[in-house]
Amino acid sequence: IRVLGLPHTGAKSRVETQIKICLQLVDVAGDMATTWSHLKLPEHLVAKDKLKRKNQKYGSDEKASLTDAQVLTLEATVVCDGQQDNEIIMCTSCVHRERKRLKRKRDNKVARAANKEGGAAKLAALFANDLPDLSNENIMAEERRRILLFNCNEYIEFNNGEATLPTRVTCYCRHHSEKTGFRVVFTVRDNMNHVIATGRSPPIMITDDHKSSKMQQTAARKRSRADFDILSQFTQNPMRRNNMSCAQQQQTNVYTKLQERNAMDKTPNLPRLHRLIPSEGPIYGGSEVTVLGSNFYEGLTCLFGENPAIPTHCWSTNTLLCILPPAVTAGPVVVSFKEHPLMLEGQDVVLFTYFDESDRALMELALQVVGLKTMGKVEDARQIAMRIVQGDNSDLYDNARKLFLSHLEELIMTSMIAIQDINDHDYLSVHNRNGHDLLHLATICGYSGLVETLVKLNCDVDQVDKNGFTALHFASWTGKYEIVQLLITR
Repeated sequence: IRVLGLPHTGAKSRVETQIKICLQLVDVAGDMATTWSHLKLPEHLVAKDKLKRKNQKYGSDEKASLTDAQVLTLEATVVCDGQQDNEIIMCTSCVHRERKRLKRKRDNKVARAANKEGGAAKLAALFANDLPDLSNENIMAEERRRILLFNCNEYIEFNNGEATLPTRVTCYCRHHSEKTGFRVVFTVRDNMNHVIATGRSPPIMITDDHKSSKMQQTAARKRSRADFDILSQFTQNPMRRNNMSCAQQQQTNVYTKLQERNAMDKTPNLPRLHRLIPSEGPIYGGSEVTVLGSNFYEGLTCLFGENPAIPTHCWSTNTLLCILPPAVTAGPVVVSFKEHPLMLEGQDVVLFTYFDESDRALMELALQVVGLKTMGKVEDARQIAMRIVQGDNSDLYDNARKLFLSHLEELIMTSMIAIQDINDHDYLSVHNRNGHDLLHLATICGYSGLVETLVKLNCDVDQVDKNGFTALHFASWTGKYEIVQLLITR
């Protein structure tokens, strides 16, 4: 299970804030699993009773015909980041806080119903569904299990292998002595109760920092009132009005004091990220990404997931330019700023999608190497592919690409060995616009045989790309230890 919608580090939220968590079910190849049509949530974690569908699969007749084989059952638990094997439940103080919150909502409904026609009947219905007694140990134990609440239907569509869950965590991290945050652990089972997949969210710090913000606002109002009193005393004092020199000096002192206080109280607006151009790129990185937003300043570092973009240039207060860092796998990641951990306030975060085109890049660079060896110059890979299949129809490039990709590693290895003695061009140093040579791309693709061939041909294993990464960096990062051994031995 991929858990999206949260930054990998530094996520913060509050018990009142709804977090949009996206779940994706993928197979070992990274493709979306679309075998099941619906996902069933735990009934006790559905926030509102009206969203629960008891004794039926779904609200409409179309969904009521679902078979058990079409539905996956979701299990969700909360663990502390420091002790990820121990499930936690809501503390009793937060249970009482949630109960007070529900009571306020109910009282507001009662007040609105009383002012409408037929209010008496509505009042009776509302009071008939009164809140249960928390002094009952069984009821309290059940309430403490509701540390997660999903504000959606019990059955949600899952045709595309993904679903978005509006989620609220109802207990504070400090109540469990957790310094980093909570993680949400998800498990899905089929109708035979077999575990299909598992996944867990990044840590989320559930805090009440907003209380300190309110205290700061109150203090600011008090300071404003104090400033007003200072000016009032000055303007209303007749002795000061009669003595202009004294008044002018006092006025200067007063306004100097106010300016110093305002300078101390002034806090810069936090940078905001609005969108990315482009919003997708290759897993090997190296491409330029323009970041649009507000309140930017020099020194900000963009994070693509957990990976920093180095460097990040600030062109203006609303424009940044950075070089895309590499990623281990394809898929969406959250973009944030290293200097300002993302605070989840119920708003959608900005995502960047990595895609894997390593095979295509390797094929194109291999074609350019062949062109250099045979024609003595670097040409466009499309033209070389057309020559290979002896035609000038543009569709032939796609045919050449399919031909190469079918046995790509074997073909390139054979080509490299065959052309090594044709002339003295340094073909192994040819690289693409991202600074990746054949060794880089062979490592990214996991082609250990091609890596071994290139190493034997004395390629430069220390060649760096635009981000300063060697092939050994990629091999270590992606866990391809056979290739690591080949490169270290070289």
